[in-house]
Amino acid sequence: MPLVREAISSACTNRDPFHLDIGEFRSLPFETFKRLQERAFELARPAIEESFRTGCTHVAVAGGEVVQRQADPGGFAPEQIESLIEEHGKPVYAFSRPDLVEESKWTHVGGTDYYPTVRLWVGHTEWTDSKVFKEGKSLDVDFDTGNPDMTVFDEEGLSGVFKTPPVYAYEMGVHLEKAYHYFSERARLGLKDGHDNLRVITSDIRLVHDWRISPWVLASPLRSGFVGRHLIFGASFRAILDPSARQTELELL
Repeated sequence: MPLVREAISSACTNRDPFHLDIGEFRSLPFETFKRLQERAFELARPAIEESFRTGCTHVAVAGGEVVQRQADPGGFAPEQIESLIEEHGKPVYAFSRPDLVEESKWTHVGGTDYYPTVRLWVGHTEWTDSKVFKEGKSLDVDFDTGNPDMTVFDEEGLSGVFKTPPVYAYEMGVHLEKAYHYFSERARLGLKDGHDNLRVITSDIRLVHDWRISPWVLASPLRSGFVGRHLIFGASFRAILDPSARQTELELL
């Protein structure tokens, strides 16, 4: 039976990803969609990479051509992808520029090596500050000041906070030269310092599918999330990294 499924999947992904029936496209299983999206990237690679060279961070492709470009760090919302499908009457695939992250996949995190973290409470954008701390998901996420603007989480870990979108709303990103698939959201991120001061900010986030086999865990296998230095400026805090206690102490400013 697995061989039959593999043969069916292979037959699907050998097709032209840009000229599927829209009804069929909307009902694709995730694994088939992923392979078609990766195939679409290869076919449209020159146009996609040219868009990234001119400063775009996200592009949408239909019929083998880039039909929309986006310069801000936040990705395409599901309704934007749906609108583009309706407008062009063709499958639409979204891609983001390769991640600008200063880490190496050869880094070993184990033994006496620890990756600095910061604790975040993650909630929906419609939630009040108090609800973020009462009902939001509390996570110790890897804190990387070498990255300018990314906040990335395991999709499954936040399933109770954010609704999973249609399969075709997932973008393809590249991290450490390996593809991964995610959808974009706006979230409220809460921080608490050692004096029980609270602060909540709103941020673009990425929710990654199949987190445990994604490139996001190559440098830190136990990672549950990742946040860059924009958190310092957005939330305005002082961070003290304590190597003896192996913890991050925050002071909200």
